[in-house]
Amino acid sequence: MSFFSEQELQYIQRKQKELKDGLFMIKALAEKGQREEANEEAVGLALASEKLMVQIRNMIAYSGHPNAREILNEHILKSVPVSIKYTPEGWFMMSMPALMPDRKRGSMDYLRGYLYPFLERFMDENPRRQFGKSVIVFRLIYDHERPECQFHDFDNYEINTVVDAVAFYLLPSDGPMYLDHHYLTTPGEASCTEVYLVPREDFKRFYLALKAGEIGVPEVKTNPQ
Repeated sequence: MSFFSEQELQYIQRKQKELKDGLFMIKALAEKGQREEANEEAVGLALASEKLMVQIRNMIAYSGHPNAREILNEHILKSVPVSIKYTPEGWFMMSMPALMPDRKRGSMDYLRGYLYPFLERFMDENPRRQFGKSVIVFRLIYDHERPECQFHDFDNYEINTVVDAVAFYLLPSDGPMYLDHHYLTTPGEASCTEVYLVPREDFKRFYLALKAGEIGVPEVKTNPQ
């Protein structure tokens, strides 16, 4: 039987302290009305949380428990609010919580850690469709009360992480001959990221349906600044 090493446990203790200190700082900055500084501190707290989560998952995965990966995947499926479906038109749609992390501040391991278990379960429970030449659409929904989030940059690493996962199950290739990319940013009630896979010949119909609010998270109308 394998045991967790002292180095691993000390790492967790350091990260726990980092989270506690970060939460204290966010509260102090918010009470002073320093919103931008509090937001930056929150980003750091999110990064520390992701790193801690990945480390603990790796510890469990390599602990020697015979069902460690199955247990982890089941936990992920229950705890992360990811939604995947085919629309009535046959288009693939996936909704992920909040905004995707970028390479500088987030963890691609964290993103991969929940993408593949959700996609695997969806494919097990639904007919697997093979898409031909398609468009993958990333629709960033930012909280309309936090307009600064609309300037979130789509990082090549985060995009590639999602494209690789979706293509693995649904596409013969994710090269430019088979796949075009399209990006949208829209105000909504809460932050999330939607990903669509649409045949090229359906893209105009898809775009009109999206703008009409017939699919996806409804857009929140905001006053121009």
